[in-house]
Amino acid sequence: MRKIVITLLLAAVAFVANALFQPFFDFPQPANIDCLDIKEGTYADFNPNPKTIFAFGLNYSKHIKEGMGLYDPDKPLVFFKHLQTLNNSPVVKTPSTLELMAEFEKANPALAAHISENYTEIPALLDYEVEVGYVLLEDIDVNRLDDPDYAPQIGYFLVNEFTSRTPLVLADSEDRIPAFNIAKGFPGFLTYAKQYWVPNVSQANSGICVQLTTQVNGEIRQNSNSRDLIRSPKEIIQAVAKLYPNKAMLKGDLVLTGTPEGVSLSIPVWKQNLVKYIKPSSTMKFDAFMDLDTSLFLKAGDKVLVKAEGLGEIENLIQ
Repeated sequence: MRKIVITLLLAAVAFVANALFQPFFDFPQPANIDCLDIKEGTYADFNPNPKTIFAFGLNYSKHIKEGMGLYDPDKPLVFFKHLQTLNNSPVVKTPSTLELMAEFEKANPALAAHISENYTEIPALLDYEVEVGYVLLEDIDVNRLDDPDYAPQIGYFLVNEFTSRTPLVLADSEDRIPAFNIAKGFPGFLTYAKQYWVPNVSQANSGICVQLTTQVNGEIRQNSNSRDLIRSPKEIIQAVAKLYPNKAMLKGDLVLTGTPEGVSLSIPVWKQNLVKYIKPSSTMKFDAFMDLDTSLFLKAGDKVLVKAEGLGEIENLIQ
């Protein structure tokens, strides 16, 4: 009898361990992109004036592992960024407790009340995200996107998409978009290089393959290649058009393609799986966020440098 009990206990432990440490899905593989030669193209000064900024999240497999609790393989994460995020200044301002509380009060009054009762300050958990962006050089004809030979005309540029991770406690599996809009929507959260690059010739499956790096105070945090994107430029534009069929993609609009791995917020697989199983309330998630090690998040005085070969660099000072 004792052996049977021990066997059952070991089986239960093995089941729980497997459930916690195995992802809920197979991680996607990089797209098979035909890499463009950065030497075969031209540069133009970049003064963005978009009507819409489309942002694609969780678009690198290794970054998905850092935050797969928010990943849905059947529903790409695409949202709109506020135009107020565009920032041609080197300075990026950290949201204050008052600014964060204002967003929580609008989005979830019950959570805001919990925060007011239990905390005097809220850390912004400010994070960096190096990315390749696209500037649309023509109005996108959605009727042609299924044409295997159609290549949307785009320019490529470097961007750093800053994020306050704290509002992500508002995200859930049913509706992730509002939380991302808050976390990434503070004024000045989108800095960009001064030029964009246009290939001499584009094909339907072509894209830029460049090394992307982020340094914080000289320490390398991100170091990946854009060839690891799980969607090609055309596939990214197709996904946006499918999710938002009534939203025109116009000349001058911007498309952000997502960041690779190496951000400050990285949650182990078992913790992400545990969240899926127990479905904690927003107050529980907020309390857990308050216990995070904040040493890797950006703070006032930090210098952030992002680079992409052929697309330049951006240096920002955190206030």
